[in-house]
Parts: sequence; structure tokens; C-alpha cells
Amino acid sequence: MKKTLIYSVILSFMLIPFALQAQELSLKQLQTRLSKLESIINHTQPSHPLNNLKVSGVLEVETTHTEGFNDSQEDTSDTRLATFELAMATPVNQYTEATVTFLYEEQDTPFEVDTASISISDNSNLNLTFGQVYLPFGAFETHQVNDTLALEIAEIRNSALIAGYGRNGFSAQGYVFATQENKLNQGGFRVGFRNNHINVYTDFINNALNSDAFQTLAEEDPQFSNLTDTPAISVHLGAQISDLLIQCEHLALDSIGGLNITSSQLEASYHLDNFSLALSLQQTKDAQALNLPLQRVSYTTTMNILHNTQLAIELWRDENKDHHLSNNFIIQAAVTF
Repeated sequence: MKKTLIYSVILSFMLIPFALQAQELSLKQLQTRLSKLESIINHTQPSHPLNNLKVSGVLEVETTHTEGFNDSQEDTSDTRLATFELAMATPVNQYTEATVTFLYEEQDTPFEVDTASISISDNSNLNLTFGQVYLPFGAFETHQVNDTLALEIAEIRNSALIAGYGRNGFSAQGYVFATQENKLNQGGFRVGFRNNHINVYTDFINNALNSDAFQTLAEEDPQFSNLTDTPAISVHLGAQISDLLIQCEHLALDSIGGLNITSSQLEASYHLDNFSLALSLQQTKDAQALNLPLQRVSYTTTMNILHNTQLAIELWRDENKDHHLSNNFIIQAAVTF
């Protein structure tokens, strides 16, 4: 009897490892099945597009002093919220992205939807964009605080249909949009090349009078209210040489009531990790109707004083059509998020 009991105890101890091994295998199998189940759920129940929403923004506050061109014009000084921009973008599916941008500019633009668009790409070389956007006409790139004079003449925001193609650095875009009379007969194109060292583009639009500047001018001056379509071209070039960036742009409009409006820009900027310097020369022709100077020379210093926080100071001199000079400066504090 005692021997039988002893044999039973020994046999039990011998079987314990096999029982533990069987239990361990069962747990591993259970974990494997749970992982497969989670994978199936993730694929059959995709996340909501808002879960992938990306929000970014810019806030710019500026203090400006502007000198009159002559004794009859007073000097002016001001501090204002120059820009508050909020952008939201989310992928709707693997091919489609929706983007909305809100903008407020004190004294210039009430809080509004600035752009809203749908972009479609099948991960190949083709892409489509539908919505209210800034048309791909003109580069208007600068490292000065002030916008370029070319932008003041020809920046156009409209609801448009844009088709694009790009491959090996080469790209082309074509677009159509409607007039205020609801006629879908406006359009243009952009062709160019870009790599890590150089970019060059040529833009064409069949009617530059769709720009904000000319729309405002047509409301104020009857001379510009009944003008016909005015084609325009823009050629822009950029070259990166180590820490030095050189940018050039030339904008030319067809004759408008005897005016041949043009704008040219040459800018060189030097960039370090937390510091940059930029010097630019801009010239216009026949742009006095838009209250733009004949020539502008600008110098800007920009410093990253904290993470995502910049301080920029621009000094610029304008020369008007009568060759009078105006010396001005602007200080800008900006944050991005």
C-alpha cells in the first residue's frame, strides 16, 4: 500500500512539466488568435477621418512705420494682428484628402474660409484638385516680411478644377475656373522642373484681371470696369547654393488700356540654423494705378528666438513714379503650430 502511494506521488511530479507545457501552448495559441481577431477588426472597421485630422496655424503680429513720399503725405505707424491662419487637413481614404484653411487679417480680411479643397491622387504621377484655392500662377516667394509686388498685382483666389502631372522633377498643371458672370472660360497652366538645387517654372493665365487687386480697382475706377481678358505670364527661378538661396521672378501682363504692367524681383537670402538675412530688389512698370512703387529695396533679418517663435525686422525703401523716396520699417513676431 505504501509502495503504491509512493509510486503515485512520483508519477504526479513527473507529469507536472507536461501539464505546464500544455497550458503554455494554449496561452500562446490564444494570444495568436486574439492578434488575428484585432487585425480583422482593424481592417473591417477603418478609423474615422477625423481621427487623422492634422491642424496647423500661423500667428503674426506686426508693428510698422511708413514714411510719406513728400511733405504733403503724413508718416504713419501702426501695430496690428497681421495674420491668423488655421489649416486643417485629413485623409478621407487612401486616395483622397480634404483641406480647409481659415484666415483673419486685421483691417484687411474678416475671419473667413480662405481655401477649401479636395485632392485626389492614386499614388501615381497624376493628381486632381477641386475647390477654392490660390491658382498656380506666380511664385510670389520671398524671405522679406512684406509680400512681393508681383503678389500684390496678380495673386488670384478662385474656385477651380486643377489637373496635375509630375515625374522625375518635371511637373505640369492645367486649370479652369469661372468668371463672376458664371462662364467657365478662364484658365491657365504651369510647367516646370525642380530638384534639390534648382527650380524653374513658367506660368500662363488667360486673364490676370481676376486678381484681387484688379477686382478692387474695377470697383473703384470705372476706367478698369469694362476691360477685356488680359493674358499674363510669370517666369520664376530658384537656386540653392549651400546656405545661399537666390530667387528671381518676372511678371508681365498684356496691355491694359495703354498700360504694360510688369514686376521683376531678385532676392538673395542666407540661412543658418536660427538666423537668416535677405536682400531683395523689386521693380515695376505702369503699376501706379495699383498704388505700387516704381522700385523697392528691402533688407530683412529673421531670428528663431524660441521653438516655433520668430522675430523679423525689415527695412525697405520705396521710390514712386515721381522718384520720391520713402524709408520704412516693420517688426514682426510670429509663431507657428
